[in-house]
Amino acid sequence: MILTDVLWSDPSQRQGICKNRAQGRGLRWGPDCTEAFLKMSKLKVIIFYVAVEKLS
Repeated sequence: MILTDVLWSDPSQRQGICKNRAQGRGLRWGPDCTEAFLKMSKLKVIIFYVAVEKLS
């Protein structure tokens, strides 16, 4: 996995994985991918955080 995939990837409502065209880099992953990752990693939740800067 490339660093931009980690930094610029976002969740999606669609199933599967596709390019993150909105960001121009990274991936978008669906709920099926999240469930598979949680099961494989023996986790219950993933916390996804986005910092938003206030424009002046």
